[in-house]
Amino acid sequence: MTDVDSVDITSRRVAAGWDDAADGYERYFVPRFAPWLAARVRALGDDLPPGPVLVPCCGTFPELDVLLAAFGDREVVGIDLSAGMLRVAQRRIADRPGITLVHGDASAIDPHWSGRCAAVLSVFGLQQLPDPVRAMRSWTAALRQVAGFRSYFGRTSTNPTARSRA
Repeated sequence: MTDVDSVDITSRRVAAGWDDAADGYERYFVPRFAPWLAARVRALGDDLPPGPVLVPCCGTFPELDVLLAAFGDREVVGIDLSAGMLRVAQRRIADRPGITLVHGDASAIDPHWSGRCAAVLSVFGLQQLPDPVRAMRSWTAALRQVAGFRSYFGRTSTNPTARSRA
């Protein structure tokens, strides 16, 4: 993924906005998004290949508990450009082993992950990125098998268990 210091000024401004909003986002949106997050994690299934689970645009990492319940034996890596969101995510992680937070541009996954990951999960993150096609190329390159890719782009239904374009 791209180093935080190398991102453009627009991305820095966007990150600063999320930094300022992190605590309010955690209080207001996270409880409301919980059903959709749980449904997207369940959509990954239980037959993933070996490897870590990457969560680009993890924000405050609200999907962490559901991910750990489903895939507790795997490394889980959250990536976000906003230091403020990651500060809140760090509180959620506490001392749980196997969980890593990366401060960086989630639209450009580090080549270190290429072909290694069991899944890449992004819920409500892709639509925040300036170049979603670039992000999806980067995210799918990280996978062992493309079947482990899930990105929930927007909301097509008020029912969190409705099929989405994944």
